[in-house]
Amino acid sequence: MDVERSAVTICDQDCPIVGGSSLALKCITPKLSTLNIKMCDVTVTVPTIDNVLQKKLIGAFKYDVDLSPRIISVDPLIGGTGGGKPRIITWTRLAKTAEPRTNKLILEHPVDWQPGEHIIITSTGGKSSHNESEEHIIQGNLMNYAINLDYQ
Repeated sequence: MDVERSAVTICDQDCPIVGGSSLALKCITPKLSTLNIKMCDVTVTVPTIDNVLQKKLIGAFKYDVDLSPRIISVDPLIGGTGGGKPRIITWTRLAKTAEPRTNKLILEHPVDWQPGEHIIITSTGGKSSHNESEEHIIQGNLMNYAINLDYQ
């Protein structure tokens, strides 16, 4: 398959192709032009040596306005998009251990998290320790909390 010459449209809008293989195409989901669209068609066009294959999948794509632009699934090898916005998904670690009762964490790598996004920070203590949620102010690789961490 010629990925560079292939095309995908979702809801009659171009879906920019960002990669692919002989079996799959990866594209950035277009933003909704209206909130009235719930399900829409997907058209895939793939040029071949002899012909152009085009397949229209009726009602194959479902926008969930309640979830957009939240990311609900991320493949670490592929990355993710939220509402048509490319995101750099960074799974990072702390650069150093947090001090007890601190309101700051220093991250190993900068992230592109935005104000208002919910970040869950977990320890290595297993599933029972993965239940915290805090509000953060993020700048590069420094995170400031509105309240001190409940950590001792």
